Amino acid sequence: MVKHMKDLLLRLLGGTDNMIYALTMFVVMNYITAILVAIVEKKWIKRKLGLKAIFGKIGIIVLICIANIIDTMIIGNDSTIRTTVISFYLSKEGFAILDNLEHLGVPLPPIIVKIIKQLNSEENNEENNEEDGEEGIEENSD
Repeated sequence: MVKHMKDLLLRLLGGTDNMIYALTMFVVMNYITAILVAIVEKKWIKRKLGLKAIFGKIGIIVLICIANIIDTMIIGNDSTIRTTVISFYLSKEGFAILDNLEHLGVPLPPIIVKIIKQLNSEENNEENNEEDGEEGIEENSD
């Protein structure tokens, strides 16, 4: 049963490629560094480290599955939407990690900051180039 669930999840995610591995590591590093910041700042209860944070990470997985389904079953193209969604969350998680490390007093190498910013700017460029005309979908600011 567990193997079937794992196989289904991997299929829904579009398999396990380097993008999924990178995002998984970013999510884990973000969570760990957030815990460290909360401990150092003695704000364990005020930080979003409990179920809400874990549910948010599950939400990322759900959105990647949705993007993969749109790519493969609806549009029938390669993995363009999936890759865009993963890149968006790589950027978001990357910025959060950098922010956490700054709170911990860790100097940030400029090359890492530059690469994370490039991930974000690539995502913004793709959003600006889309002409979908959709309204009513608000960006989550968590």
